[in-house]
Amino acid sequence: MRKLLVGISIALFVSACGSPAETESALDALQSAADKVEGAGSARMAMSMSMAGESLPVTEANTTGVMDFENKRGKMQMRMELPLIGPTVMTMLNEGLVAYMKAPYLEELLPPGVDWVRLDMQALGNESGFDFEALTQLGGGTDPTQFLQYMRGASDDVREIGREMVGDVMTTHYHATLDLERAAENAPEEVREAARQSIELLESMLESDMPVDVWLDDSGLMRKMTSQYTMNIPNAGRMDVDLTMSLWDFGVDVRVKIPPEGKTIDFQQLMEQSGSL
Repeated sequence: MRKLLVGISIALFVSACGSPAETESALDALQSAADKVEGAGSARMAMSMSMAGESLPVTEANTTGVMDFENKRGKMQMRMELPLIGPTVMTMLNEGLVAYMKAPYLEELLPPGVDWVRLDMQALGNESGFDFEALTQLGGGTDPTQFLQYMRGASDDVREIGREMVGDVMTTHYHATLDLERAAENAPEEVREAARQSIELLESMLESDMPVDVWLDDSGLMRKMTSQYTMNIPNAGRMDVDLTMSLWDFGVDVRVKIPPEGKTIDFQQLMEQSGSL
């Protein structure tokens, strides 16, 4: 069961100089990047993340997948090196704030005929004080590309580094620091207060600024992003995070088949059956 908790927790954590630019135009470009990506409808993505902490050895996760931003659906495959487990592969499907997870190390814990663990992020958040529905507007939820929403809070220190190729696409490279309070202020009015409260809780775990390097193509679409920051995770301690994300093939057709109810078990139900709750 400890393996279950470690693997799912890390999977969900996985589910940055130059000369000054014209600050206003660079700031606008970053703050509108999330809207541009969402407007494309869908994209393929790749993300690599490494984490190292006081009580956690270096943990690495490499994710590839495809996301449908309009219908809030996606599918990902994560190749991870996990403490207590070793190398493993996890398949994750998401529909809104609900994630479905499948991995070899989970099989021994599942009832006969069940293949997937279902996790409702909103229900989980209600227990810990997070409003994931609000945070979805800012970078929460089960879609890793929603981290882009944090760029709505780009600070005024945005710098344009220069023109660079990302793959076969010419881009403009920017560097900035993210201001999560500003991101909450720029959230839709109907979720702004809930987002602000949840951001305060998230900020209480941050032990550093959240710098980002972002590469935008000439249409304003994000092609690459990197960030390095430090968090203090409950029950895990201080953790250094190094994140890189890439997007391509915008507008790709996305087909996600959500598992039928009989093939899934709720995460909390699984925990109760295993005597961990």
